[in-house]
Amino acid sequence: EVGVLPFAMGRAYSAVADDWLALHYNPAGLAIVEGVDFQLADMKLGVSGDAVSNYDKYKELAKTGNDSTKIDAITGKRLHANLGNVTQLTVPKFAVAMVYDYRVDFDSRNRVYPQLRIRDTLDTGVVTGVGFGIGKANNRQKALRIGLGLKYLKRKGAIKSLTVAEVSSSTKALLDQFQASGWGLGATLGMQYQLPVSGRAEYTLSFVYHDIGN
Repeated sequence: EVGVLPFAMGRAYSAVADDWLALHYNPAGLAIVEGVDFQLADMKLGVSGDAVSNYDKYKELAKTGNDSTKIDAITGKRLHANLGNVTQLTVPKFAVAMVYDYRVDFDSRNRVYPQLRIRDTLDTGVVTGVGFGIGKANNRQKALRIGLGLKYLKRKGAIKSLTVAEVSSSTKALLDQFQASGWGLGATLGMQYQLPVSGRAEYTLSFVYHDIGN
């Protein structure tokens, strides 16, 4: 979830990734990066409409003494807020980035037996990747590109489904359930292959396997 252009193209971007975003979508594209690029900030901020229009209700719910009446008032509403940033250095065939991602979600759907799905997570970590070309060159670029990305993430918080009774407990008891922390390692394996066809159009096949690991 990095960059504006990939959002518009969906996963199709993995076939044409050739800049700093290749690290996050297809590390094979790092093989055809030209020059040096330092991305100080690629920030994103998202807030759902329900979160804005029902802010006072959510604030009241967060106070001590939550009860089913307050929860019922926001049933069917969706709170979502997200703040993230990527700082990255990219050079030909290599990139390294520091990532930050904070998310809050609150969702309650069932009025008869309400269960609240709550997410409060902060992810920080480092992502790095390499890419290199193999075989005959097409248009001064290697036809086959292979890439590998590695990711270390540390998470604080939790994603939980809670009953009304659990949410109605004291604020401290509720917040204590979201103090867990842990870390994980993952890898991304990517490939791009530019078909040897003539003409104005270029045809590239790509394959990416994301989040290998735990």
